Amino acid sequence: MLGPDRFAFETPNVIDPGDAPPSQPVRPDQPVGDDMGMNGNGGSSTTSRNQDDASQKTVPTSNRYHDERSVRLLRDIADLDLSPPTEPYDPYRDDRGDDDDLEGGAESSSSKHHSLPTVDDARMYAASLLQESSGRSGGRDFQRTVKLRMPKMPVLTSSSRASVAKTAIPPVSEAPYNPHRHLLRRQVMRQARKVCAVIVVVVVVVVIAVTVHNKRRGDAAPSLTTATSTADGSFFNLRSQIKGVDTKKRKQDIIAFLIDQTVTSHYDLDDADTPQSKAVDWLAQYDLLVRPVPTKLHSRQRFVQRYALATLYYALSGQQWTKNHKFLSSEDECGWFDEAPVNDYVSQTAAFGVTCDTNLAVQSLYVPDNNLQGSLPSELRFLSNLDMIALPNNAIRGTIPRELRSWSNLVYIDLKYNRISGMLPSWIGDLSNLEVLGLSNNEFAGGVPPNFGSLGRLKTLALDDNALTGDLEWVNHLTKLQYFYGERNSFTGQVNDNFLSELSSLKELDLSSTALLGDDFPLHLLKHPSLEILDLSHTQLKGSLPVIPSMNNVLQFLSLRHCNISGTIPPSLQQLQGLEHLDLTENAFGGTIPNVLGRLTNLKFLFLGRNNFDAMSEMPPLFSQLTDLRELSLESSNLSGRIPSWISYLEYLKLLNLSCNNMDGTIPPAIWDLPELTFVMLHDNQLSGEIPSDIQGAGKMQVLSLFNNSLTGDITYFCDANPDFSFIAPDCTVTCDTSCCEKCCKADEKECFRSELPMYLTEYEGAWEYGFDRASYSFDPDILENSEGDQGGMPETIIGDNFQYPVDQKPNEYLPDPFDPTVTMENFTVPTNGGGTP
Repeated sequence: MLGPDRFAFETPNVIDPGDAPPSQPVRPDQPVGDDMGMNGNGGSSTTSRNQDDASQKTVPTSNRYHDERSVRLLRDIADLDLSPPTEPYDPYRDDRGDDDDLEGGAESSSSKHHSLPTVDDARMYAASLLQESSGRSGGRDFQRTVKLRMPKMPVLTSSSRASVAKTAIPPVSEAPYNPHRHLLRRQVMRQARKVCAVIVVVVVVVVIAVTVHNKRRGDAAPSLTTATSTADGSFFNLRSQIKGVDTKKRKQDIIAFLIDQTVTSHYDLDDADTPQSKAVDWLAQYDLLVRPVPTKLHSRQRFVQRYALATLYYALSGQQWTKNHKFLSSEDECGWFDEAPVNDYVSQTAAFGVTCDTNLAVQSLYVPDNNLQGSLPSELRFLSNLDMIALPNNAIRGTIPRELRSWSNLVYIDLKYNRISGMLPSWIGDLSNLEVLGLSNNEFAGGVPPNFGSLGRLKTLALDDNALTGDLEWVNHLTKLQYFYGERNSFTGQVNDNFLSELSSLKELDLSSTALLGDDFPLHLLKHPSLEILDLSHTQLKGSLPVIPSMNNVLQFLSLRHCNISGTIPPSLQQLQGLEHLDLTENAFGGTIPNVLGRLTNLKFLFLGRNNFDAMSEMPPLFSQLTDLRELSLESSNLSGRIPSWISYLEYLKLLNLSCNNMDGTIPPAIWDLPELTFVMLHDNQLSGEIPSDIQGAGKMQVLSLFNNSLTGDITYFCDANPDFSFIAPDCTVTCDTSCCEKCCKADEKECFRSELPMYLTEYEGAWEYGFDRASYSFDPDILENSEGDQGGMPETIIGDNFQYPVDQKPNEYLPDPFDPTVTMENFTVPTNGGGTP
């Protein structure tokens, strides 16, 4: 029998009226209307039933069973709630107003009485019920709204029967309801919400992490949530335009202002690829500070200096800088800097980038060694309060713009180690406040403007390593000059008693590798009260050295190498008690090596080779007192006799060059035990004997030159002890594995290894020239005290990461560079043990 449980899984479209009725069905005694509570007027009176029976024919017995079953069927159908969960809906209510007609008395009294519904009635009501339910629910799934309840049985009227009879039962097209399908969909939706929540959390975490990272970065880029970086390294808003600003109009206003105020020509602004045009685009579209375009009511200084710095950034390829230093950030331009140590040798810190004075006007530009590439823009002239510009060790090219003559307040200019070319600007001579001028290692050519002699406050002048010409008479007017570096130029002039005689404050002088002439070496340079560094090597000086009448403890570095000075080495050189470096190599000195030079006990580097000394039977014995020596070179000094055993006292010795002499005998075994010995050149002598087979210092050796002697032994273990051995040149009588040692030379081969040796020394030391002597020394005060190191003055090629403190030097003993922007010029001091080119 069809009950409520079945209708929970099937639609009324599949109702089966049941099997055939029994042969003699029995009709219940009690009236159907009363039993089911289906009286249309809400009651069950006997009068209504009698009127209903009288108005109809007697129901045949054969249909009585079907009628009763239909009543039960309708009752089960009535239990189905197919309406949306709003107010209760009566499926048997006549929406056309049948109830109102019945209550209004328009019908006969017989219409208020109800007969038992037939099977056809049930089917028609089921079809009507399905149609009405579909209309109310808007086509939603019928099977999902099953809900059981017990409403009143419907009452069929003649009009409702006629309406339902016209409705066809729709065919079944849907599958049976599956309750698991609804549960599965709910689970899927729940999981989808969880996944979405996880994704949102991950995105928020990533944004926060990136923002914190950018904030901590050295270049301090704007926050990721508000700004990002363009392909050229500048910063801009993610919305491509500044919020609330008409960027197109702002750009037009900026261009009009720059042209009207003659800041930049319209030719530069019309070309989108110029630094000036890029700076305007940044100010108009991407500058988050949004500084107002100046009008009559606004000062133009702050706006123009921001524009000038942005132009500098683009002109010098800011997108390729090693460090951004906050350029083009949303901060005020006075905050475009990073604080960091000046170098690895001092504890002082400096602001790398832009710094301003108390009026927020740009006061300094300090961007060293940062891969700056390009030319200086003329817009920098509007930084009129600038007193320092330091852009050394970059790749700046072009010329110095003449418009920069407006920098009348400049005190400090450092543009060394760039590629700037052209003539030296004459307007530099008009900078009356200038104290430091560093133009070393550029491509300047021509003469030095005479008005450079007007720089009365100048203390440091570095013009070395250019192609400058002319005499140096103008230098005599720089009475406050302390550091003058002019080496490797084509300067001319006479070195005589008037040469730089007015520079009473001079401390370091390097004019090596120039075309200076001189017949008599000026005495005033050797007894100068403040001169510490004197390098006139590789010049055309002649004559002889003067007698030094009194003691001088100030001069520490004296190099006259590769000149044409003759005569004898005056014993009065012992008056220079402060000397640490003495280089008289490659001159025409005669006589003998003065034994009294052994009294210069502060010497660390002594080079006297390649002169015309008379034959000497031994090395000067007083040299045994030079216990601080790091390097000793007496090659080609016409020495004879044995190598003295006192050399073992020179415990700091790193280089020993006694080659090209007439020394004989054996090599003292104690020499091999010197703890620092690294370079040994004993070739071209008459040495004999066996080389020990257990030298403890073999692992430190880099160069060992023993050819053209009569030595024996096996030195293969040198290679085993030091796989990085650079050069071993033995005698043919010495055994050595050819994979490590050079092939021995024939007896008549005069050029044996004489070209190879300098190559190996240069590769490993960086400052050796032909003949094993050093090139010109650089006198950087930052590392001046390292002059006792490997090469008597730290070579420029290894300044930086490869620098190592000497064994007896402490880091805190290093003093600042005269080019150090953190050093006050008035209080600047230099080390007491040397000097150098900045």
